[in-house]
Amino acid sequence: MGVCTDGVLAMIGSRSGFISRIKQKSPNAIGSHCVIHREALAARTLSATMKENLAIIRRAVNFVKTSAVNTRLFAVLCKDMDSNHEILLFHTSVRWLSTGNMLARVYEMKDELKLLLEAHGKQDLLRSFTSEGFQLQLAYLVDIFQALNNLNLLMQGNNTNRISSCDNIQAFVAKLGLWHRRVQKGNAASFTNLDTALENKQVGLEGELKNEVEAHLRLLKQEFERYFPDLGDTELPEWKMTRNPFRLNEDILPDDLQEEFWEMKCNSSAKDNFEAMPLTDFWSKYVHIYKRVGSVAIRTLLPFSSTCVKVAFLHS
Repeated sequence: MGVCTDGVLAMIGSRSGFISRIKQKSPNAIGSHCVIHREALAARTLSATMKENLAIIRRAVNFVKTSAVNTRLFAVLCKDMDSNHEILLFHTSVRWLSTGNMLARVYEMKDELKLLLEAHGKQDLLRSFTSEGFQLQLAYLVDIFQALNNLNLLMQGNNTNRISSCDNIQAFVAKLGLWHRRVQKGNAASFTNLDTALENKQVGLEGELKNEVEAHLRLLKQEFERYFPDLGDTELPEWKMTRNPFRLNEDILPDDLQEEFWEMKCNSSAKDNFEAMPLTDFWSKYVHIYKRVGSVAIRTLLPFSSTCVKVAFLHS
């Protein structure tokens, strides 16, 4: 019924790829690119300055983490300063949440990190961490990667499906547009850490920082729209029927579904169950009663939206 992949050529190749081989046997099978993988690819979008600052942050973390002595000294320093944590977190490119987690920990422990860099004479790194512009951009990176991590987590788990994933992506793209419009007006209220840092330093969102944030949000929105060209599928009749059959006008459905659809729509017990049950549970129950309508809904819900969902189902 469906094949969800990470988008590599061996899987999606039009002639010899795995999906093309599947469709030779099952022409109606749906081939899809994992939504979490696409989100991770879009999230890599950064300006040259942001990439440079992110590299500096990684160098500082690696300076502490790759030396056992520095790690112990940093832990002692954090303990003496009554810090909430005593270790920094590594960044790993293959782990989707690691950049956001690493940045959040660095931002929380930036004062301790500056003391260690100063004690070891790492002036090149220390100059960056004491720069106002660097600190403000770090605060923004923490905020935006936290938002990306939250989106990533929303699309994981056993109850996720193509409809819920598309809804989450659409909401995030809409928020990117909102944030961009706010930043254009010099409003940083959408970014908690950045807004607090600006307030503490008694400066506004302006100049180079404003231009960097504005450009990043615009480019990030463009990348999400490029990686998710299928967001319009949510307006397809079968998606609308699957999402909420009791608020749908039957005229948009094919003729062979309309009579059975009315039978289900007038079933008060089914309506009560729809409001009380998860979407997948509802259709799993009523596909045996309303077979034509239910089969359309199941074909919409059953294909995995993410390669991670398969693992979750196998272990459930």
